Amino acid sequence: MERADYGVGRWDAERWGNHRALVEVTSTGEKARVRIPWRRCDDEAERKGVFVRRAADDTEVPRVYVHRISREFCEIAFDTGSVIGGGIPGIYEVYYMRGGGNVHSAFPVTSYQAQPLDPDKNWSAETAGEWERLPEARLVRIESCGGFHSFYPMEVCACGDETAELMERFAERPFLIFPEHREYPIRMKDDLPLRWVERGAFGDFHGEAERGEFFVLQLGLFRGAGSDGEGGRLGGAGRAGGVGSAGGAGSVGGAGVRKGDKEGDIEGSGRVALEFGALRGPGGEIGAERFTCFNLGGTDFRGRTFTKEVFLEPRRVKAL
Repeated sequence: MERADYGVGRWDAERWGNHRALVEVTSTGEKARVRIPWRRCDDEAERKGVFVRRAADDTEVPRVYVHRISREFCEIAFDTGSVIGGGIPGIYEVYYMRGGGNVHSAFPVTSYQAQPLDPDKNWSAETAGEWERLPEARLVRIESCGGFHSFYPMEVCACGDETAELMERFAERPFLIFPEHREYPIRMKDDLPLRWVERGAFGDFHGEAERGEFFVLQLGLFRGAGSDGEGGRLGGAGRAGGVGSAGGAGSVGGAGVRKGDKEGDIEGSGRVALEFGALRGPGGEIGAERFTCFNLGGTDFRGRTFTKEVFLEPRRVKAL
């Protein structure tokens, strides 16, 4: 499973955008290539440019050759040569999702810069021909400009083959359940986070609550294409008033999940139903009536109880 380290940095985001990869060149050749498994959550990565800057002198590299690019990874080569000949080793910064437009307006309009026109077609053709022989740079880490803009970990996508492998592992299940901590809000609707694929579905959940705290957790649901039937339950050992865990067979804090249609046919349209049970442990019991799911109902501004219908569509993530 190909992955990268993630971190936070500081730079001129208005000029370069909020995302970059740091790569280290150790060769003294005049070119270097690198593969970056960036696992992006945005669409049409191939329509957005990749820009390289040499960290030592803040010089933008004028010649960048994009060998392959997708949401999952990119492979690029760039010019490391100096004006006096030979390459300049060191750290190079690879920027992507570089924005533009009027970002300071009351109604900002932004866009992403495309790859610049090739300034030297002969250089690019030569680079393509010698791709396998080029020295390879090392990916140090992927950074965001401040924690607010970070994609890690909940918007770092699992690759298509990784998701398919996970679905194959749970082929008998019509949909998958991923318990998740409140510190990591479920954001993506069309992709599974790499974090979930590495951890697996239907796993244990452990959380610690203060006395009297309204403890919040999440369930991420994912339905494979063409899947149908009854779902599953997440299992529940725990300590009431302390640390609770959920995993295996049983219930998550007493919660079981299934999908069905309006007539109650759980092999129907994908309507989500959630059932709560008591959470019992050595410290006491938390009754089923103490649990609630904000996404399935609540109390409106007039104090009236209401319920919502939530449907789980194929190849989509739904948060509860």
